[in-house]
Amino acid sequence: MDNLLSADWLLAGPRGRRLCFQLVCLLDDDVRVAAYYAAIPFDEISGSNKAYFVLIDDGDVRRTEQIQPPLGITNNLERFVNTLNKATFREPTEYELIHAFADVTAYARYWQPPDSEDLLIATPEVVEALRPAAELIAASPAVSWWTTPVYRPEQWIAKRGQAIRSGNAEPLDAWQADLIRQEQEFQKRIAKNPIYNLSGKWWSTPDNWDIPATARAISGFGPVHLYLEEDANSNDAAYGQAYRISENAAVFEIRQPEDWVELCRRYPIAVNSKCHDWSSTTGAQPAQWLQPDWAAVAGDYAGVHLTAVAYLAGAGRALYLHDGAATVLAGFNPDTTYWLHGLANIATPIKTPKYFPPLKWD
Repeated sequence: MDNLLSADWLLAGPRGRRLCFQLVCLLDDDVRVAAYYAAIPFDEISGSNKAYFVLIDDGDVRRTEQIQPPLGITNNLERFVNTLNKATFREPTEYELIHAFADVTAYARYWQPPDSEDLLIATPEVVEALRPAAELIAASPAVSWWTTPVYRPEQWIAKRGQAIRSGNAEPLDAWQADLIRQEQEFQKRIAKNPIYNLSGKWWSTPDNWDIPATARAISGFGPVHLYLEEDANSNDAAYGQAYRISENAAVFEIRQPEDWVELCRRYPIAVNSKCHDWSSTTGAQPAQWLQPDWAAVAGDYAGVHLTAVAYLAGAGRALYLHDGAATVLAGFNPDTTYWLHGLANIATPIKTPKYFPPLKWD
């Protein structure tokens, strides 16, 4: 197994830890129940508005009643760690791994503080208790593709709830100009109100611009990005089109968090307008926030690919560059490649368009 996929790598980042957590909760009901109670004290820190209910049976009538968390169960971190340490986990199936990974991307939120479960599993004792699960994941044959580069023989473009998108790309000069306008507006507002908070475009990708994004397909599942999608707004059916990518198309590979940092270092653009969102989600207060200038990246590369393990190790963290500047890998889905000039000159459609049913887990 590639040394980039190890227990240490999985436990290094918030999304990797969440994968280990989601998997153990999927495999063991006792762990899931203990985690539920252990996370309660973190609700207030995370800004959660969870409500807790008890089921009351009044003879022929059953009803629920909202309650405050019982005082006797609101400090169960030790119990959760003990339950984790006592649990024996079997090797997960590919279905269980994809299911858990899908939950990881679904629970990512980079526009507000981490949720109570993410805070719980960041505590040192829980991180160490999750290590056996991380080792099981890293050793699984089902994750062999998590460290590999873009799979050129077959890339799929597909998105739930939408028709097949074209492979054309909107010029990134317009994206760059739009971002610069956003930054200038932010600086004007900060000058008038130093505590002004702007929440909006929290992602660090060219998403929400007309730039095609593709991913490989997994046998029995279909295109990866139909399952592993941050901030997904639909579980509907999808139609997809497969492409073969030319070997001549230059692709920047993000195989580890340091590669994302290097991309930002080579092609930096300031995004201090994201400070409210990124500081909320990471807790960091750097001197400056940066991300890749995608228009500049497009001058050297046809595409940028993020491996699954780089996502798990790096997404949602404050990654530091130099002179106190930092960046966040946000909104970039696992195994996704953004094609910065479109697909017309580097790809050939293969197979016929395919229907993928609505997302539903057993």
